[in-house]
Amino acid sequence: MDKGLVCAYHIIENKEARELTFDEVRAINHKPEGAGWYWIHMDCNEQSSKDWLSDYNGMLNSVATALGSERSRPRCHIFRRGILTILRGINMNPDANPEDMVSVRIWMNDKIIITTRREKLVAIDDIRKNFQKNEGVKTPSELFMVLAESLVERVGDRIETIDTKLEKLEDTEDLLSLGNKRPDLLQIRSNAISLLRYITPQRSAINTLISSETDFFDREKTGRLRILLNKIQHNLEEIEAIKERAIALGRAITGVQNERMNKALYVLAMVTALFLPLVLLTGLLGINVGGMPGAGWQPSFWIVLLSMGIISFGTYRLMKAKDMI
Repeated sequence: MDKGLVCAYHIIENKEARELTFDEVRAINHKPEGAGWYWIHMDCNEQSSKDWLSDYNGMLNSVATALGSERSRPRCHIFRRGILTILRGINMNPDANPEDMVSVRIWMNDKIIITTRREKLVAIDDIRKNFQKNEGVKTPSELFMVLAESLVERVGDRIETIDTKLEKLEDTEDLLSLGNKRPDLLQIRSNAISLLRYITPQRSAINTLISSETDFFDREKTGRLRILLNKIQHNLEEIEAIKERAIALGRAITGVQNERMNKALYVLAMVTALFLPLVLLTGLLGINVGGMPGAGWQPSFWIVLLSMGIISFGTYRLMKAKDMI
């Protein structure tokens, strides 16, 4: 099988879904006629899939371009021939950043649903496995719903994972000990921002499907779309809360560190102020000139020590009276 074609099926009600070869897919060059419907899943990293999309006359050229594009912001557009929807899901591939969300591009009508990818998507693999076991969905709209619901559910799972990490940091009583955890806190905030970047337009895409009132979705599917929209909204609220909590925790850590530093500087300043008169006195007595009073008198040393003690005590009492210490 050509690498450009990941999988393709012809589904007829009450019959086993038949897997198609790329040659059979190439023969589908318009809106399919006859019984059943088709699901075609393409890998847009391969030139063969791009060529098939550009040659397929069942959609506008702009739609074919969107299905094979490298950049894919979530969105939805309704056309006379069908519906173009681009969604994003959590990146479950090995050694990948989950927040670097992978995209799935979908073209659908009542006879065919074409999905394209650039990175492997676990949700698609689950649907494909069900077809291989002859337990796949029965309509194109149902396939879309299963795919969209799976993507949103995995986003919710990822948000819970991030929330758990943040809760562990928040439960730390000694905020000073979190100073070396700042990279983790920044990563949590970065993850939240990355999710917001894609989930916000995804909400708009689902809302477009609901408001369009297209015949592609019956009342039951429209109800599921509304539930899906509510879950997306809930995910967005959770992500916003995580971002704000991460910012607040970061500010709290900074505040505690600043307070500790200010206390240390304050103590240093008080010690300096307390001993400043003594430094002046010792500096004065240490000048190397003749005629120093009491230089030859033995009790003068103890008198100087007593004088320094009196000065220190007087300085302390004065600072205490001024509420400086």
